Amino acid sequence: RPPRLGAGTHASAPPLPNGGEPLNPELSHGGRARYAHTTDHARQEAGMAHKDEGRAKKHFDAGTKLLHSEQYEEALAELRSALSIYRETSDTGWKPASCLFRIGQTLRAMRRYEEALEAYQQAVNIYRDLGYAKDEYADCLHGTGETLIALGRRQEARAAYEQAVRLYDALPKWARELRQDNYRSCLRGIGRTVSAT
Repeated sequence: RPPRLGAGTHASAPPLPNGGEPLNPELSHGGRARYAHTTDHARQEAGMAHKDEGRAKKHFDAGTKLLHSEQYEEALAELRSALSIYRETSDTGWKPASCLFRIGQTLRAMRRYEEALEAYQQAVNIYRDLGYAKDEYADCLHGTGETLIALGRRQEARAAYEQAVRLYDALPKWARELRQDNYRSCLRGIGRTVSAT
């Protein structure tokens, strides 16, 4: 039974083997300095990533606003800047996919359909791999279908619309209602009756 500690006494840690030096040389004298430097470097990189994230978001937001105000050339430049920053930071998630989707919308509005289709396809591939962001994935497939129609490729458009409808149908009702114009367009594209709801 260990001795009972009285008030004001402290238990000491057992002595370290190896004469008091840590067994892991990375945490010994020079190792601590390397660890501190590595930690500082990681913090700097995280700060830079956050700064880059902010820059990319500013370009994305500006591009989206310009797209909605039909300033397509300027929108395209802003959106491509955002995409470039996301790619430089190795972001492979929904943010680059959203940029590509907006680029596709912009190019389609400019009637540059082949380029729009390429942007949409890149976005579709990212969304498919992600397994989430089904609402944006469906919107992207809708844009793909619309672009294929403009190119006269009706069978491919129908396939894109069918995929989009499956995704829209799986969304909660409130989310589908937010996208009802796209949803109805896809339904018409596959020859299904559009309900009044």
